[in-house]
Amino acid sequence: MYSGKFFSQVKQRLKDKTCELGNTLQNLGNPKVGHPLVKLQQPKLLFRVDGRSHDLLHRQGGLLARSTQDELLSLRFSDVENYQKYNDKPFGWGACSSLKHLEQFLEDNKTHTAQSWIHVFYGPATCLGLLKIQTGIEIDGLDKEHEQLVLEDLTLDQWLASTCPTFQTKFLDGRMVPNLMVEFNKDLPTSMRKSDFATERNILNWLLVNGSEETFAAFSKHLYTGLSAERLAHRVDGDEKIIDAVGHFLNMTKESCSL
Repeated sequence: MYSGKFFSQVKQRLKDKTCELGNTLQNLGNPKVGHPLVKLQQPKLLFRVDGRSHDLLHRQGGLLARSTQDELLSLRFSDVENYQKYNDKPFGWGACSSLKHLEQFLEDNKTHTAQSWIHVFYGPATCLGLLKIQTGIEIDGLDKEHEQLVLEDLTLDQWLASTCPTFQTKFLDGRMVPNLMVEFNKDLPTSMRKSDFATERNILNWLLVNGSEETFAAFSKHLYTGLSAERLAHRVDGDEKIIDAVGHFLNMTKESCSL
C-alpha cells in the first residue's frame, strides 16, 4: 500500500513538471530579451525631449535608471512591444542619436512636445531597432523613430546642452539661444545654435572654439576610446584639427591612468 506521503510527493512532482512545461512554452512564445538589451548598449551621443527642466533633473540627480538590472534581465518580447507601441511600463528612457531624428520626432509629436525641453547629452544606450532585429521581434513603422534606450543612471556631468520651451522654436529655426545647462557646468559654452549639433564634428568644434576643454576631453573619452584611426576619421568627417585634439586628450587620459 502507498502512504499519503507518497501520493503527496507524486502530486508535487506533477505540479513542478506542469510549471516547468508552462515556463518552457512561455519562453518559446514570449522569450526573454533582457540579456541582449543590456549587452547591446553602446557609447552614444543622445538627444531627448523631456518635460523636466535642467533644474529639476539637477535636483533629481540626473537621468535616473527606470529599472534595476534584475528587472531588465527579466524583460520579454511583449514588454518591448508594449513599450514601443503604447509606452506601457517603460523600462528605460527614450532618446534620439541625431538631431535629424530628434526633429522628426518633434514634427510627428507636436501636440505633446511643444512645451518640452530639449536636452543633449552622452552615455551608453541600446538601439531599439537593433534589439528587435537581434532578438527576432517584428519590425514595424515605429522603428522610423530610431529610438535609443537609456538604461543606466546618467549624471548632469554627461550633459552638453539644454534649451527650454521658450527657446525651442528659435533653436529649431537655427538661431542662437542660451545654453541653460551652463548653470550647472561652467565649462560648457554659454550659447548654441542648431548647427552646433548637426554632427559629432560640429559638437567637438563648438566645444573647442568655446574653450570647453574638460567637456571635450570627457566627451571624446566616452565616444572614441578604442576606435581605430580610420573609424575616428570617419566619425569626424576627416577633420585633422579635431582628430589631433581628440588624440591629444585620449593620450592624456592614458598617461594619467598609468601614473
